[in-house]
Amino acid sequence: MFQRVVEESFRKHEFAHTLGIALDARRLDIVRRAVVESGRVPEMLAACFDMASRVIASRDFRHQTYRLLVALHQEQARPNMFAVCSCLTYLGDHNEIALLLHRAAREDPLVEAHTALQLAFDLAENAPAQLLDRVAEAFRPRLPDLDPERLPAGEKILQILDGAMLLDLRLRFLFSATNADRLCMNEIKNSVDMRLSLLHSGALFAHSMMNAGTARDGFIRVNDEWFARASNWAKFSAVASIGVLHRGHLAEGRKILNQFLPRDGQPGSSPYSEGGALYAFGLIHAGRGTRQGVQDYILNQLQGSPASSNPPILQHGAALGLGMVALGSGDMALQAALNDFLYQDNAVAGEAAGIAMGLVMLGKGHDPCLNAMLAYAHDTKHEKITRGLALGIAFAMCGLEEQADALVEQMSHDQDPVIRYGGMYCLGMAYCGTGNRKALRRLLRTAVSDVHDDVRRAAVIGIGFVLSREPETIPGIVTMLSESFNPHVRYGVALALGIACAGTGSREALAIVEPLLKDQIDFVRQAGVIAMGLIYQQCSPDKHPKMEEFRTQIYKLMTAKYELSIVKFGAMIAAGLLDAGGRNCVLSLHTSAGIPIPSAIAGAALFCQLWFWQPFIHAVSLALQPTALIAVTPDFQMPEFAFRSAAPPSHFAYPKKREMKKKEVVVKGPAVELSTTKAVKQRQAEKEKKKREEEGEGDSMQVVSESPAPAQGETATGDVPAVSPEGDKEKKPAKQPEPAFEMLANPHRVVPAQRAKIQYPAGERYVPIRPSKTCGVVVLRDTMPGIEPVFVQHTTPNVNPDEPAPPEPFALTLAEPRAPRCPAF
Repeated sequence: MFQRVVEESFRKHEFAHTLGIALDARRLDIVRRAVVESGRVPEMLAACFDMASRVIASRDFRHQTYRLLVALHQEQARPNMFAVCSCLTYLGDHNEIALLLHRAAREDPLVEAHTALQLAFDLAENAPAQLLDRVAEAFRPRLPDLDPERLPAGEKILQILDGAMLLDLRLRFLFSATNADRLCMNEIKNSVDMRLSLLHSGALFAHSMMNAGTARDGFIRVNDEWFARASNWAKFSAVASIGVLHRGHLAEGRKILNQFLPRDGQPGSSPYSEGGALYAFGLIHAGRGTRQGVQDYILNQLQGSPASSNPPILQHGAALGLGMVALGSGDMALQAALNDFLYQDNAVAGEAAGIAMGLVMLGKGHDPCLNAMLAYAHDTKHEKITRGLALGIAFAMCGLEEQADALVEQMSHDQDPVIRYGGMYCLGMAYCGTGNRKALRRLLRTAVSDVHDDVRRAAVIGIGFVLSREPETIPGIVTMLSESFNPHVRYGVALALGIACAGTGSREALAIVEPLLKDQIDFVRQAGVIAMGLIYQQCSPDKHPKMEEFRTQIYKLMTAKYELSIVKFGAMIAAGLLDAGGRNCVLSLHTSAGIPIPSAIAGAALFCQLWFWQPFIHAVSLALQPTALIAVTPDFQMPEFAFRSAAPPSHFAYPKKREMKKKEVVVKGPAVELSTTKAVKQRQAEKEKKKREEEGEGDSMQVVSESPAPAQGETATGDVPAVSPEGDKEKKPAKQPEPAFEMLANPHRVVPAQRAKIQYPAGERYVPIRPSKTCGVVVLRDTMPGIEPVFVQHTTPNVNPDEPAPPEPFALTLAEPRAPRCPAF
């Protein structure tokens, strides 16, 4: 039967239909035949890649399909190297990727090897740091095989694979293109009641997210006294927020935090500020700290932390920073060091150690390590340690899909609700972005049947992770759950929608979240306002008119006299997420190519732990992705280059910044005259008239008015006459029609919905190597190399902005010394 259906499809030339049937039946031989016989090989290969990444549920069969696609591409006369690189990135095959880079650098018609450089940038954007390191190690021995004139291009490829070049380009863009509203932050600060540490911390969280990755810390420098008022754990969070501001600022990371970092052999000012500084140090170098020696530095501080007052606080920050720096490295020596601190059985340090162990093993799924973590989670008496270990296990299984099923089954049937809580996060992170129906059924069943509220809340949030690539699907699944009697389920619905629909402005999601803003339970209202802040990210007021109303509602919540602090705190978080990264970042768990980002998934999962521990909010910076198109030359310079956005400017414009409220000038109207006063004046006038008649000075024809004459500008009744709109005022000019497109200068923000509208004009000096790429870093080819190029004048972050610039070179001429003058008395 199946064979007859396939042959009939071939006979009717319905190759796309045949391709879907073959993938559903797992018949790769029919897939190959459908692609080859279609006569449209490039289009069929692209369609097969999209189906494999979205439809195929089995991870093993999906990888087999990618292998087939690589083989089919390489059989073509001119294979699409970018499509091959995407398949190999999914497979994590570093040797084949290195071979592809070497081939592109060797066969490029230009010695600058533009195609190889673009491939390297695509890898840096889509591949995890560990894969980039392995590709660099496999590519370096092949450098001598290149021609001498192509060796500089090979060195540039290694420089891109290091990852620092991409971070530097993004930092330069975020620093120069920030559109954060300073007045907004001042209003948040002025609305804070300093007697409540929760609201002070909320203002600092909002500031760090508004300026995440921009290196803009001027607000903290200007308000240093207000910043220093934080105490205890609030001080820990305040210092850690500096790491969010300077994320990716690798060159100046230690200098920025120098005044807070612990010093060897010297007593520290506060373990809270030192622990927060180590956490911030890890956020700055997240996944990139092994080369600069940051990992060794934080490990030495963790192992050598003093045993005086409150050492677990410093250990807590050091463990979190260490997990961030070694994100996904799988370093077993580091795992053993963290394990030693775990066995000290201190609740504060042990929780951070458990999470750090999971971050180090992110996506590795090492069974012996996971079994040991699960065993100690059962043995310890501290709930915080158990929760940290449960989350660590979830991080280790990130993206492993079917490999996590056995562990999820074990954890979800455990008697300890904290273990079951971790099992739900394990399931959501293992199938993140896959839309796997089996995982969704298990999460939905747990959300309505488990006896513990935390487990049900985690199960609903897990739905947001599984459907993070299908934002149009999740509203229909969680609609009924949003009306649940259990407030924890409603809380989970809000966060699930915020994570899955971030930056989409989905009307269906907003229709579910808006009623939660008026919920009777305070923490549900908090989750609702945070979710709306995520959904409205990078949305323009022109396409979403209600967004401005929501912004106004945020400030009303923060300043409301009788609103609960927990809701005000949520409003501050929402304000920060709404303008994340200077309005140039959006929360995303996948790259623009649809490849999952393990660090972003871990960051979003840690952010959801704000229910238990507020410092985890800073981890959301790992999930904030810059949305920009940065065009560079082979020398990594940004030339003056314009590209077209085929949409009216208002469709993707920045929201208007808040304006200072002008003092209203009250114009006094005519004085109101009482009837008694009017009667007195009338009697006085009659007396004067009678007196004049008696003296013969009166005029019989003179008539005294019964009421005073109307003032200028008044009618007889005392009213001010209405001014006709067609009076003296000039008519307002007619509104000009908005242009249908706009030209954007390099570099520029390009939001996800705008990517399909980007066009590169023909006949320009600079031509993109990959015209289909409309976001991220685009390598340009100069068609007029003989003309002097003009580059974009950009500013770079300065650690000490008040420090004057060095003087220009000058020659010093010493004159003859003069005799000293006597001072005048």
